[in-house]
Amino acid sequence: MVAPWRPDTVGRDARAAEAPWRLHDDPAIPDSVLDGGRLGPVEVLAASVRGSSHRHYGSRREDAVAVAELDDRYIVAAVADGVGSTRDSHEASHRAVQHLIRVITTQVTSRDTPSLGGLRTAFDQVNAAIEKLDTGAATTLTAVVLDTVNPDGQGHTYHLAQLGDSPAAVLANGRFRRLFTDEPDGAVHSTTTHALPGSDLSALQLATGTLRVGESLFLASDGIANLWEADDVQEYLAPRWAEPPSGVNFLTQLQLRRKSFDDDRSVVAIWVPHRRTQRPPLIPGTEFNVDHYFRNGSCLSAGRIGDLEVRAASSRGTRSPAGARRDVARLAAFGDYVAGAVTRTTSTPEATAGAGDGHHFAVEFLRELATRPPEEPIEYRIASTLRETTQRMAKIFRNLHTVEMSALIVGPRPDSGELTYWALTCGEQPVHAAGHAIHGLDQMDTGAVDIDQLEGRWGTLADPVHLQRGPVRPGEALLATTGITGDGLGERIGGAAVSGAPLGPVEFYHQVAAGNDTESAAVAMWLDQEWGR
Repeated sequence: MVAPWRPDTVGRDARAAEAPWRLHDDPAIPDSVLDGGRLGPVEVLAASVRGSSHRHYGSRREDAVAVAELDDRYIVAAVADGVGSTRDSHEASHRAVQHLIRVITTQVTSRDTPSLGGLRTAFDQVNAAIEKLDTGAATTLTAVVLDTVNPDGQGHTYHLAQLGDSPAAVLANGRFRRLFTDEPDGAVHSTTTHALPGSDLSALQLATGTLRVGESLFLASDGIANLWEADDVQEYLAPRWAEPPSGVNFLTQLQLRRKSFDDDRSVVAIWVPHRRTQRPPLIPGTEFNVDHYFRNGSCLSAGRIGDLEVRAASSRGTRSPAGARRDVARLAAFGDYVAGAVTRTTSTPEATAGAGDGHHFAVEFLRELATRPPEEPIEYRIASTLRETTQRMAKIFRNLHTVEMSALIVGPRPDSGELTYWALTCGEQPVHAAGHAIHGLDQMDTGAVDIDQLEGRWGTLADPVHLQRGPVRPGEALLATTGITGDGLGERIGGAAVSGAPLGPVEFYHQVAAGNDTESAAVAMWLDQEWGR
């Protein structure tokens, strides 16, 4: 029997999906994201996952999704697919979905009723924003604005716009029915992909529709939309997505396996279900004040580096406040080392003017760590990175309250070559080894940087700050957590390491999210029992 967090195979086996995942070079962009919530009678799930091809080659996810609520009445959502033949297409797709939500939010807060004209204006402004990137990056974009108020009982009105081959579809009678052809002239398929930026938006397709109780609307990138054209895939997905599934099931089902379908996959699904389920409130559109990679509710990254399996997952929880995005977990690989960090802030940081993409303490710490001179002693690199990151973040953000962080770095010890972990803790976040807390190890010599002097500086780091070191042994696991009880998860992680069967990526996310109504995050690393033999 296949475990519920392991994707099913539909049709021919996809051997590429079985290959180990490789980390890419930017910790700001997780492998997979999951968001959603409920507004009135309407429920939404949004997910984006890296395709098996990108996982195999260690390249970034080029799809992006975003969803938000406006004025406690409207839902705005978008899917974008960075055009793979262009440089930095991942940046174009992320910028597109978030800038669109920002523009629509401005329209609604100015008391403009959502309309097709408003969507057209929003696409014009997104087009200009993508042009300003000046990198040659391009992206498709499909978006919807839906009214959750149904005054006449005839259904929920939505306005829809599509540019490029990321289609919108309704699920009815067990079939996905596209609402637009790929081409404005009526052709179903074309060798040309319309994308932003463009000199004009003549290829933009617009429509208004109604969503009734029991119906569902989907926005999708072509990585999944092309897949559901097959009858057997329709038969697999339609009953599972006729009503809102759980978040972990949605994430798993999106990754169903089929030979030759290895592109990134993204879906926003909107239901008016017969029965309501427990969902958190949607993030307000006003939170999209700057382009930011951290608007998604839950994130997952994973990879295998040599004999070391690594995982990072954060879950928003079902009862978190609308704007809650305090807990983050990220991974990075550099040289012979791999690092993971989990952070928690006491409130959402407010960016100063000019703050760019991806500014978050965990990401900035990992980026800085990866780019420091490799000839520096690793202890010095870690401590210096902490200092530099703290200073930089204090300049970028105002109202950045106390940050608690745990970081795990694994690599060869310079003086012996023994595989070693370095555990950096700021505050009281738990760090475990094979299910046992590793706090209390002797402090280390960090060279010219006195790590104790960092405590309380700039008002951003939690006390106390510790750096510890120890060996990584075959069959053992390391675990750093925030927002969850590490002991229970540590037992599961440690047991998986001892058994020689590390938790799969989605299973790890499931374990992090399970039983936690509020935010939580974790980083775990396992060393194969056969290492060194």
